[in-house]
Amino acid sequence: MKNNINWVVKPTDKRLIVKDRDKKLIRVIYANARMSLKDIGKKLHLSKVAIYNRLKNLEEKEIITGYSCLINFSKLGFSTYQIGIKTNMSLEEKEDYLKKIQDCRHVNQVLRLAGGKWDFLIRVLSQEKHLNKALDLIKDSKIQEEDILKIEGLFAHVGEDKEFSLIEKTEKDLSNEEINLLLQLAKNSRQSVVELSTKTKISPQTIVSKIKKFQQSRIIISFPTEYNPLIYGDEGYLLVITTKNRSVQNNLSSQLAKINSVGVFTNLQNPNIISFHVISGLNELKNVEKTLQPFINEVRNYEFIRIEEQSLYNFFPDEVYKILIK
Repeated sequence: MKNNINWVVKPTDKRLIVKDRDKKLIRVIYANARMSLKDIGKKLHLSKVAIYNRLKNLEEKEIITGYSCLINFSKLGFSTYQIGIKTNMSLEEKEDYLKKIQDCRHVNQVLRLAGGKWDFLIRVLSQEKHLNKALDLIKDSKIQEEDILKIEGLFAHVGEDKEFSLIEKTEKDLSNEEINLLLQLAKNSRQSVVELSTKTKISPQTIVSKIKKFQQSRIIISFPTEYNPLIYGDEGYLLVITTKNRSVQNNLSSQLAKINSVGVFTNLQNPNIISFHVISGLNELKNVEKTLQPFINEVRNYEFIRIEEQSLYNFFPDEVYKILIK
């Protein structure tokens, strides 16, 4: 089964002027793609029709590329591993390697980076017993260094109020119906309850109840809107921070998560590495550095690495679905 739930952000020759009001719309809907047109309109002081037309315009211009569901798979028995890879590959070899790893069924996300600590950042979802198999699929003879980091927590920007959430690892057992509901939300979280009911054979009332339960139990972290900031001139950066000890990580990560971002990941073992994705212009990088200042004595080093492209972001990898479905 091919899920095709991919958020791809690539450089483009197309450069569009995006009005500030449309950027505000993206910010409002970014962490909650299921927000109603009426509620979006209230926040932006616009009618439902105006919001609908603006969303359609952003979709047609390929600025908004989809709507998905950020699932806490640690609650379903999976761990997240972040693999930083340094290679001695030529440009052509890097392209071939990207094609290879994008077909790996455990892979959740692939970033191609412009120099710095790593050339690629690959995120893998796997059960402990399948980890070696998953890692074997991304190996290559031209890999010079490989940092395998087990993710302990995600501090995610989940709304206007800058809340954040820490992944708690408590395993839940879901029915096939519930797994398929999560799959449909990952494919398109703006589907109506009626559409979801038709595809999952679950009653509309039960769907509303289950989504609420998933959010309360943190199985669903947010409903992200997928968009391509490169098309209107913003850039993506990976901030890699190595702290002197683990005690500062949660506090620093929570502060970083309050900045407009797509998530702060902390790892489980030494070295104490925090990775932070920044999608913005240079002013946002200055805000990040200001946030770092109070913690600077606890930081060994930090580095901004420009993201050349996000060639894959599969919110529900095929192998995860295959294992979960009974």
